[in-house]
Amino acid sequence: MKKSAIQNIFILCILQINLLAVQKPNILLISIDTWRYDRLSFCNKKFVQTPNIDKIAKKGVVFTRAFAHNPLTLPSHANILTGTTSPYHGISDNNRFKLNERFLTLAEYLKQFKYKTAAFVGSFVLSQYFGLNQGFDFYFEPIKKDTFIAEEVVTPVLNWLKSRNEKWFCFVHVWDPHTPYDPPSPYKKKYKDDPYSGEVAYVDSQLGRLFSFLEKNQMFNNTIIIITGDHGESLGEHGEYEHGYFSYNSTIHIPLILFYKKITAKKIKNYVSHVDIFPTICDILHLKTPAHLQGSSLIPLIKNGKKENRIIYFESKAAYHSKGWAPLEGFIFKKKKFIHLPIKELYDLEKDYHETRNIISRVPITKLNRTLKELKKKLSGKYHHHSKIKLSREAIQKLRTFGYLSGFKQQKKSHFTKKDDLKVLLPLQNQLREARNLVKKFKYKQAIAIHKQVIQKRPDSISSYIHLSEIYQKLNQPDKGLEIIGVGLKIKPDNLELKSRLAIMYTEVNKIDSAIVILKQVLQKEDFNAENWNYLGVAYYKKRKYQKAMEAYQKSLELDPHYGLVYNNIGSLYLSLFLKNKNQPLLKKAVENFKRAIELDPKLASAFNGLGAAYKFTGEKVKAINNWKKALHLNPEFINVYFNLGITLIEMGRNQEAHEILLKCKNRYFPRLKLKDQNRLNRLIAKAQQ
Repeated sequence: MKKSAIQNIFILCILQINLLAVQKPNILLISIDTWRYDRLSFCNKKFVQTPNIDKIAKKGVVFTRAFAHNPLTLPSHANILTGTTSPYHGISDNNRFKLNERFLTLAEYLKQFKYKTAAFVGSFVLSQYFGLNQGFDFYFEPIKKDTFIAEEVVTPVLNWLKSRNEKWFCFVHVWDPHTPYDPPSPYKKKYKDDPYSGEVAYVDSQLGRLFSFLEKNQMFNNTIIIITGDHGESLGEHGEYEHGYFSYNSTIHIPLILFYKKITAKKIKNYVSHVDIFPTICDILHLKTPAHLQGSSLIPLIKNGKKENRIIYFESKAAYHSKGWAPLEGFIFKKKKFIHLPIKELYDLEKDYHETRNIISRVPITKLNRTLKELKKKLSGKYHHHSKIKLSREAIQKLRTFGYLSGFKQQKKSHFTKKDDLKVLLPLQNQLREARNLVKKFKYKQAIAIHKQVIQKRPDSISSYIHLSEIYQKLNQPDKGLEIIGVGLKIKPDNLELKSRLAIMYTEVNKIDSAIVILKQVLQKEDFNAENWNYLGVAYYKKRKYQKAMEAYQKSLELDPHYGLVYNNIGSLYLSLFLKNKNQPLLKKAVENFKRAIELDPKLASAFNGLGAAYKFTGEKVKAINNWKKALHLNPEFINVYFNLGITLIEMGRNQEAHEILLKCKNRYFPRLKLKDQNRLNRLIAKAQQ
């Protein structure tokens, strides 16, 4: 081989080595939901062992004083992924907010530099419905259920990474430490007295799979790994059991770990926050930091211990948005923490990190108020108001399963007194939480008593009026439901939630004309409410004005295409038309719509009941029975299903089975039944015994 050819090969090899040397590292950003700082065994071995995260912590930088700006999932992740706070991007609650496309995300920024991007999230709360998918080539989220366990998130992450041959940014969110705490085996047994810590241990085991994969596939040393919590969990501290109400350190002090092979391992006690993550990544990658970011790179702090003494803003506004209670805002500066509420608080975090001694009397309040006002002005963005959205019915239902939609839209006040302070209202907050849990356990009488106590103390509690009416509806006491809504309307006569609830109750008691009048009034002011269009359809259906009913249902679906209950109601409409006309294509349409309803909402008991009825008319009684049994599994209080099952089983000669089901209905729900239904049930039981 000629000398010149050998030289050329040598030069090409050098060029390839240089290209590899400047190849940007991969980025793995992991968010563990509801993760308290003291549940990292690298820093505290008292509660739980996290050996896999500990390995990363020992090799990386652990920030022992890192803070979230919000104690809620959606706002916190908006902060992390945009490098800005709520006053800038506008998201301050899990409800009725969506990240507007105007705002730059970390994924969008990295795509400009040829990164392949993917997100894997464990909860509907971070669904792309809320806008956090911006910039991600692939966005993996729960579709047919509300949450994934950690294994269901990590496994698709590994599958995605297997096919990567270019630099990548991967955002991984695991939900598990969130309520209800129910870790899988063996953690359920090992942490039987502390299931919250058991869920953290389970998450650690699943993340261990991810870290091992990176090591085995030679990705570990060329990956920036950042692990954090979106917020903490109170676990009873300061009287708060979960999160999203106060902003004490139990819910905003979070773990933050940074690993990269070129960064020396250490612990850092300086105060840092979520918005520092975006600019830190830019610094490591030697990319220009977008000018609007509100955090600062942590690299100077890591290298030489220097970081400007900046103010960390925080807020908690869930109770403000859902109940009209006072908004909580504050800041941390020079190891002092100011909480702005009608009853103001100041804590010296150096001496009192658990915030047990309020020292507000030692500092002029006017100075603190002025600092907060100036800080909010500095942080505020021009388009923050564009992040408000109107939730679909499906989104509302899913968020309620997490306990986030515990209240309803309120007329916002500009002035708050001590009676609006979250500390004063904490007993009511905990009562509402208890009532919600009692309803889940079908303990309706206790829940009713609690809501009545709340109303007595806080007559403007819209949620209690509505939840009470829903409980009375479950108890087949619609008159009491109407009565309590009437009381609420005397207090808040213009409240649209109460008015629409009144109309819904009117449809239940067949005061159809009144229901239609009210629903039309409400829809004139809020024509974007899919639920109200659905109930207008129900009202017209009950008047047998099927064409108008269908028009209302279609309007509802235009607003919310994934509203399973509407498809269920359309199925009922077609079933009624079939019974009237005996037209087989109508029966087929009924079956199709009931199936579509179940596909969209697998927990919709009424759709299984309707599908069972449709199958009975097609002569497929076994399918009918199977669907009715599913309906009862989902809703054991669905009285009509007991009758449907009993009658059909008797027709099929399965009398003993029919007798067991009908007797179960009598033993559980007989006092709730109307007299004619009690007599009917007794006749069926007697027939089943023959």
